[in-house]
Amino acid sequence: TRSGVDRQTVADPAVRDRLAKTFREGVEPGVGGALADMALFARPWGIDLSRADMPARIWIGLEDRNVPIEAVRALSTALPRCELTEIPGAGHLWASHNVGEVMAWIAGVGKA
Repeated sequence: TRSGVDRQTVADPAVRDRLAKTFREGVEPGVGGALADMALFARPWGIDLSRADMPARIWIGLEDRNVPIEAVRALSTALPRCELTEIPGAGHLWASHNVGEVMAWIAGVGKA
């Protein structure tokens, strides 16, 4: 189920239109990608994440109803160079209004 904050985010016509366009483009070649995503989330990955040697950052809204916070915390702990940012009051669609922050972090990592 969607959190109240995500309902508010989707009420913004620009966000709603962008999400709809992204979804349409994502499934245009078929649903294979979405099915692969679901299958990956349903079982262990079989990857030694402790060997990952690159910076990572995860942002998670604490009102996210799509991604279990326990799974996010476990992933961030498994990645040795991961920074976890838990955002009170934010939902699954947090990045819809914060793309600049995400892109700034990516740009900064590229310069490091």
